[in-house]
Amino acid sequence: MRLKSNRRQSELILEDLYEMLQLTRQGVFQKIRSYMHEVEMMSQIKPQIRSYRSLHDRRAGSRSIFYNLQIKDQFDIGVTKFERLMSSHQMTIVPMRLRVITTHSDMQSWNYDNLVDGLAVNAINKVVAGDLTYVYIGTKLFYLFCLTDLCSAYLVGIAASDRMRSMDAQLALQEWIDCRGREAIQNCIHHTDGGKQYFSKKYVTTLKDHNIQISVARNCLQNGYAEQRNALLKHHLIPCKKVSDLQQFRKAMQEIKYFYNYERKQEELGWRTPAEYEKYLESGPAEPQLDKVLFRGKQVKKVLKA
Repeated sequence: MRLKSNRRQSELILEDLYEMLQLTRQGVFQKIRSYMHEVEMMSQIKPQIRSYRSLHDRRAGSRSIFYNLQIKDQFDIGVTKFERLMSSHQMTIVPMRLRVITTHSDMQSWNYDNLVDGLAVNAINKVVAGDLTYVYIGTKLFYLFCLTDLCSAYLVGIAASDRMRSMDAQLALQEWIDCRGREAIQNCIHHTDGGKQYFSKKYVTTLKDHNIQISVARNCLQNGYAEQRNALLKHHLIPCKKVSDLQQFRKAMQEIKYFYNYERKQEELGWRTPAEYEKYLESGPAEPQLDKVLFRGKQVKKVLKA
């Protein structure tokens, strides 16, 4: 298009250029129309992306945006083309690779084994992973205790605090119990990396009273799934919230929990939300199920035969 507009200055004969590049005039105009269509389409998509990243997911990737903003339904393009457009319009985000250790292991945790290594998780209420992370918002430091169902990625328990206390971990535990019900979590595995907040007398007693099995990772890598969930909350979702005190932070975390469980679609769930995925499992899908096989705390998908 630039060559065409400046052809008089450059004394360029476009037909010679078309012949050299093995193009036809018709083909060139088709490409120009296609390009202009893409420019117009991206002018409509960009404000949606900026809004989504500002309000919901600060570091949302191209594929996540494609499914969560329902780009195919809006603009009738596929995910591969959308990813190409995101790249060509400088809308992609460089992935973060951070690992922060916040756990101080309790000696009592060494009495328990890692029960999830190599375990196939194909139903909810089979394994729940817990972890603690810290969050800086401005100059204020907060702590977050999370419990996540490994099958559906559903955030079943969350507690925010300005201190690392076992009583705050207990709040997340009780939220999980209230969410699922006592009968549903019988024999469920509670997996953590051995932080002392998870081994207070009251916390362990609550687990045993509910017939919950205790599993302990020997390092943070063996609790990789929970580490990844916390990183998602910490670097993607929490930065979209403006808070100035603990009360506001707790309110924000409940809003994030709802968004995460009911609105944010995930690739590992077939681009469903955790709540949608649990309903999908309840419906008894006809196609082969995906087992989530855990190895050293990381999740690997394996298709089972029907």
